Amino acid sequence: MGDATGVEAITMRRLGRELGVEAMALYTHIRSKDDLLAAIGSRILAELEVESRERPDWRGRIEAVCRAWAALRERHPHTFALIYRADTGVLTVTEELMDALLTAGFAGADAWLAYQSLVFFVDPPLLHWPSTSPGEVWRLDTGRGHHAELAPYARYFSWDDVWENGLELFLDGLEARVTRL
Repeated sequence: MGDATGVEAITMRRLGRELGVEAMALYTHIRSKDDLLAAIGSRILAELEVESRERPDWRGRIEAVCRAWAALRERHPHTFALIYRADTGVLTVTEELMDALLTAGFAGADAWLAYQSLVFFVDPPLLHWPSTSPGEVWRLDTGRGHHAELAPYARYFSWDDVWENGLELFLDGLEARVTRL
């Protein structure tokens, strides 16, 4: 349940049935379905394995966290969103990203904006990962002009390629920005 069927399929009745107990018996161990979902999110987040980098390597540290985050989505495509309900573990990731940005030279409002922009651009694609390949999406959309000219190239890429390229472009932008501060 969950990873195989999605978060929507998790019900107390179904979980009880799979465990061979009445749904009400589950409430002796948890207070609510929300608590259960938060516990599942914490358990998924506990799997986060961030490649260790030297502290001054701020860009490498951000890449490592973002790739580890993406790896969680890949391992748990249907329940990844539950990590945002987790009651433990998120702060460690947040602190690592913020420290990397401060190490890079961002400070105050610039550091906050850099962090929030990073999260804003990294998380949504992971939460709403397309189930259809870029080639299929572009094949179905019969555009004209530049769209028709570029559409054949979509078959050479996966959404992982697109996400990695976006991360690289974002980090290049951070690097350019920090040199201007």
